[in-house]
Amino acid sequence: MYDLSASKNKVERRTLREQGQDKHELAAAKANEARRKSNLKYGAAIAVIALVLIFVLLYSSAIPAKALTGVTINGEKYSVAQLNYYYSVSYNNFYSTYYSYVSYFFDTDAKLSGQMYSEDMTWQDYFIETAVDTMTQIQMLNDKADEAGYELEGEYLDEYNESLADLETSWAAYGYSSLDHFLSANYGKGVTGDLVKTEMYRMYRANAYLESVYDGFEYTDEEIASYYAENSDSYDVLSYAYYFISASEYTDAAEALEQTEAMVDAVDGTDADTFRTYVEENFDGAAIYETDTTGSNLSTVYSEWLLDSSRAAGDAAYFESDEMYYIVMYIGRDTNDYNLVSMRHLLVQAVDEDGDGVYSDEEVQASVDTVNGYYDEWLAGDATEDSFAELSDAYSSDNGSGGGLYEDIYKNQMVDPIDEWLFDESRQAGDTAVITYNEGGSYTGTHLVYFVGASDQTYAQYVAENNLRSEEYTSWNEEAMSAYSASTSNLWLACKAH
Repeated sequence: MYDLSASKNKVERRTLREQGQDKHELAAAKANEARRKSNLKYGAAIAVIALVLIFVLLYSSAIPAKALTGVTINGEKYSVAQLNYYYSVSYNNFYSTYYSYVSYFFDTDAKLSGQMYSEDMTWQDYFIETAVDTMTQIQMLNDKADEAGYELEGEYLDEYNESLADLETSWAAYGYSSLDHFLSANYGKGVTGDLVKTEMYRMYRANAYLESVYDGFEYTDEEIASYYAENSDSYDVLSYAYYFISASEYTDAAEALEQTEAMVDAVDGTDADTFRTYVEENFDGAAIYETDTTGSNLSTVYSEWLLDSSRAAGDAAYFESDEMYYIVMYIGRDTNDYNLVSMRHLLVQAVDEDGDGVYSDEEVQASVDTVNGYYDEWLAGDATEDSFAELSDAYSSDNGSGGGLYEDIYKNQMVDPIDEWLFDESRQAGDTAVITYNEGGSYTGTHLVYFVGASDQTYAQYVAENNLRSEEYTSWNEEAMSAYSASTSNLWLACKAH
C-alpha cells in the first residue's frame, strides 16, 4: 500500500531543502515559534499584573482623592479629599453629641456602608448627605460674605488662629510621624494640613458671617412686645400640681370616677398644700406632682384648661385619657416679665475618694473648705470682678466660660440653690456667696458665686427677640439656599475613614 504520509514527508523535506532548510533547522524554527507564543502570553500576564498593581497603588494613595471631584456645588468642584474631611467632621460631631448612646445607632467597629440608617439609606449615606449639606451651607455663606466684602476678624479670627496652633501640635501626642499622616489616618485619604487649614478658615468665616446676619436684624420694643403677646401661650410658664388615678386599679371605672370627683370637690378653690394633704391622707401617703412648664410643653390633655385666661389660683378639674383620670390644680402663670441676670462663678467638684458612688459629708465638706480657701484669697486681694475672673480661670472645675462668666441667665436655668440666690429680690451687684450643690444631679460640688448684675432686658423680651431673629434668619437662609444645588461623584473612593 502506498504510504501517503511518507510521500508527504518526502515532499516537505525536498521543499525545505530547496529553500535551504533541513530537519534540524525546522525543529529550531518550531521551538522559536513556541517560545514566541509563550513570551507573548507571559508578557500579557505581566501587563495585567502591572495594571492591577498601579490601580492598587493609586487606590491606596492620596493622589486620586486630591485629584478627583467628590462634590460639585453650583459648578464649584470639591475634591474627594474635601468630602472626606467634611464627612469625618459630620461623623465626629454626631459621635460626640451622642457619645453615651452611639451603640444604639450603629456598630462603630463595623463598616457604616453595611448598616442601615433608614429603609433606603445606610449610615454612610447619612453622613455623606450631612457632609454635602454642610459644604453647601458653607459655600453659600462664604459667597454672601464675598458679596458683602466681609472679612474674618475679632474673636472668630482669634479662635481660628488658636485652632491652627492646636492643629500644628496635636498630632504628635497621638504618636503620628506628621500632621498629614495624622489627618489622613483620621479624616480620610487626601486630607492634609493645608486642606484642613483652608476649610477651617471657610468654616469660621461662614459662622462669623452667619452671626453678623443674625445679629443684624433689628426690632422695635413695640414689635418685640407684640410678638410675645401673640405667642404668650407658648412662652409663659404655667405652675400647676396634679395627681392621676388609674381606672385599672379599681373594680370598675365608675369607682375610679367617683374617687376622682370626690378629690376635685375637696380641693377645688384651695391651694397646693390642701391638695397635697388630701392625697397623702386618702391614698396611703402618695404625693402630688408639682411642676413649672412652658405652655408649649404642656400635655394636650389639660393644656387648653390651664391656658384659659379666666384661670385663677386654686382652680381644680379632672381630665380623662386612656383610662387615666388627671386631677389638675392651677397655681399660677409667669409671664417672664423679670430681668435677666449675669454672674461669675468658681466651681470645685467633690471627689468620691472611696469610689462608693456616694458623696459622704466629709467628701462634700472638702470641696467647701477648698472654696473657702479661694474665697479668702480673693478677699485678701483687690476683691473686684476682674480679680474674681482671674481666680475662676485659675481654679474652677468649670471651663465652659472665660472668667466663670454666665450672661443673660433666666429662671430655672441654673441648679436650684444658685437659681434661688440669683433671683432673690435683695440681690445686688457685687454680692458673693458660697453655695454647695449635692442633690444627685450631674455633679456634686461647691460654688463661689459673684453677682454681676441684672440686665435691662426682661426674659420675655429676650425670648421674643430671639424667636423673631430665628424666624427671619430661617427665611433668609431658605431663600439663599434655594439657589444652590449639589451633586456627588467618585464615592467609591470617599469616606473610608469609618
